[in-house]
Amino acid sequence: IASLVQQLRYCYSYNKKSPNPCLVAATSISRSGRTRKLLEKEAGFTTWHQRAYTCTEESLENYYNPNTDPTVLSKIVYLTSDSATVLNDLEDDKIYVIGGIVDRNRLKGVAMDRAKELGVSTAQLPLD
Repeated sequence: IASLVQQLRYCYSYNKKSPNPCLVAATSISRSGRTRKLLEKEAGFTTWHQRAYTCTEESLENYYNPNTDPTVLSKIVYLTSDSATVLNDLEDDKIYVIGGIVDRNRLKGVAMDRAKELGVSTAQLPLD
């Protein structure tokens, strides 16, 4: 969990300093859970929302609700090293999902399974 919190902190920090910041939503973060409690210890966490960083208890599929926007699932791209598709360009209208702790070696394939469950496309970053 500490590693996930560190990743979220880095994501916030880099996005805040970026000349082209993006909207960030950390979903499935329970208010009473350890992840949220560690995030609340981060300096300035209570103001992250002012910089387009949302932290919510809602699941991914509830936060991006297909009942509200029927096209939302076609906009979601789940990033996973298990995907056969390489992501070379970011598209402004896409929602890119980064799984928190699921891509560790012991959980190989979990992100791909989750994307299939949601019926969304996948891609991997061009890392060599």
